[in-house]
Amino acid sequence: MTSVLAVARLLVLARSGGLCEGCGAFGLPRDVHHRQPRGMGGVHGAAAHASNAASNLLALCRPCHDLTEDQPTLCRQRGWLVQHPSDPATAPAWLFTPNGYGRWLLDDEGDYHWTDPDPAV
Repeated sequence: MTSVLAVARLLVLARSGGLCEGCGAFGLPRDVHHRQPRGMGGVHGAAAHASNAASNLLALCRPCHDLTEDQPTLCRQRGWLVQHPSDPATAPAWLFTPNGYGRWLLDDEGDYHWTDPDPAV
């Protein structure tokens, strides 16, 4: 049986078009990063579906993934980290996409939706 995360991982890597969604580097090995951390021990059942939804995942190169651990405040400002209980699908993120760099919403079908930049950022 294929895990929810394995399916979502393939969807997110396809969505990225070979780009690191954090820095825009092409063709680097990418990690799939949970914008809203799963917590110690992971999640199961319905919570696994929410945690592993494409809207909660980013395709990042290793340096960008490390940045989420090293500079969480910056990454929250960029939308790469989303605090509980927020819904990642409603939290825009500054990303590099095949459609260009900007502030994007992510959906669970593996699509980007451009949103107006926040003048405060």
